[in-house]
Amino acid sequence: MDKNKQKRGGKRERAGRPLLGDSPTFDLNRKCFDLDAPENEVDVRERFRALCEIYGLYEVVQSQEAFPDLLLKRGEVLYRAEVELLSKSFQGHQHDINGCDLIICWRHNWPWCPLPVLQIAPLWYQHQKSQRAYANQQVLWEVEDDV
Repeated sequence: MDKNKQKRGGKRERAGRPLLGDSPTFDLNRKCFDLDAPENEVDVRERFRALCEIYGLYEVVQSQEAFPDLLLKRGEVLYRAEVELLSKSFQGHQHDINGCDLIICWRHNWPWCPLPVLQIAPLWYQHQKSQRAYANQQVLWEVEDDV
């Protein structure tokens, strides 16, 4: 049997990665398995709120399920933001671009998006990396103090 053929009807299946679900996804940008990927918009919204608290990106004034998902404040300016797992989902959900100022997403996959897009995955991973480095330094310092 040809290695490229699968058992299902002998058809060759397209190799790809799942975008959602319980199985880990392979992140091509980071070249590793993305075990920490959010599964839905609610997960993205919670991570964005956490990043806002940590880094002071925006003040979350209002959060809701209806469009737009968030009302954000930065300085004296209010922004209407829609949260999506993938930026192109904004188009698929047929949201009105005039009712939103910003798309917040985990992964930006809409090259000609007419709105500003904030992709939070790189910021989230950088934060996780710095937390691990800090934890490792703490362990080293404790070991050195005991000596």
